[in-house]
Amino acid sequence: MCDTKAEKMEQSVVFKWDDISGKPKESNKEIYKKIVDEIYKEAEKDGIFENKYMDIKRFEELSRAPEYFFILGDEKIYKYQAKYCLWLWFFDDLVDNNNSTIEYVKNIVDEMDILVEDIKQQIITGNNINIQIQKYNYIVKNFATFVCCLFNLIKNKVNSKEWWNRFLNNHIKYMKHSLIVKQNSSNSDLSFNLALEYRLYDSACYQCFDLFELQIDDFLDDKSYFSKIYSKLRFLANKNISLVNDIYSWPKDHYNDNLTNLIIDRVAKEQGSLSDASSYLLNIINNDILIFDHLSKSVTHNHPSLQKLIFMLKWNMVSHWNWALSTNRYKHKFSLLPEFLI
Repeated sequence: MCDTKAEKMEQSVVFKWDDISGKPKESNKEIYKKIVDEIYKEAEKDGIFENKYMDIKRFEELSRAPEYFFILGDEKIYKYQAKYCLWLWFFDDLVDNNNSTIEYVKNIVDEMDILVEDIKQQIITGNNINIQIQKYNYIVKNFATFVCCLFNLIKNKVNSKEWWNRFLNNHIKYMKHSLIVKQNSSNSDLSFNLALEYRLYDSACYQCFDLFELQIDDFLDDKSYFSKIYSKLRFLANKNISLVNDIYSWPKDHYNDNLTNLIIDRVAKEQGSLSDASSYLLNIINNDILIFDHLSKSVTHNHPSLQKLIFMLKWNMVSHWNWALSTNRYKHKFSLLPEFLI
């Protein structure tokens, strides 16, 4: 039987990179605010806040997250990164909402699947895309607008078609796995390994990592992207962000939102208690950081773009942790991590 209260723990996440702050620069505060205001107005125009599953207060709470996750360089590129990140929050909160039915979410996923295939075919066959945006659900329409604008910005870049194919594939996998997670939220027989497999796509990390390539202004060819080392590093970074998030978000999911935490609840069942589950996962997380650090050092200076992307993977792991600490969203008296106890 799992304990319902978390024991205060001494062990926590130990990152290895003193040169990575994972925090936004205070000097960029006005730029961040301007971009978030623009994103809000566009989302409002698409009708996102008129839907009962979307909460303007939640948007305000989450709007600072992209400041942490992406390093501000080109303002146009950062806006697309931030816009997609906040779009993910819209969809994620819709899926997690107990009032949104599986059928409702499935209809949105099916609609997005059709849109993504249409976009992919248009990108393969030509240099322009034409989407009948108005016929789609508001959240699909908002994504379609994002794609159309970004496509025009990067269409002449080398390897951009390969990039779009990877990004769109990861995007639709994320949505399909979000539906799978919702369908299996009460499946107590789901193993940890299968739950983790679902979680790594449900996390949305893979397509957010893809957005780093916009930032370095160098789209990888498929050979570099799917190389053993870079694939493994993306996997480890995703696993880190996902598992750490599941540990610090468990009390909010359980006590505030009445949600099943797919990973924690299953590990607690296998390990016997919540505190044991947290210790078990923290051991995995900290060992994975060591593996990531070792592998990342094997990428030579002959691959400058990969080195930049690896730096951003490190940044993303640290910044997710810092952002979670900076908001009251995950602070709880029953936290499984000492840093989040109140």
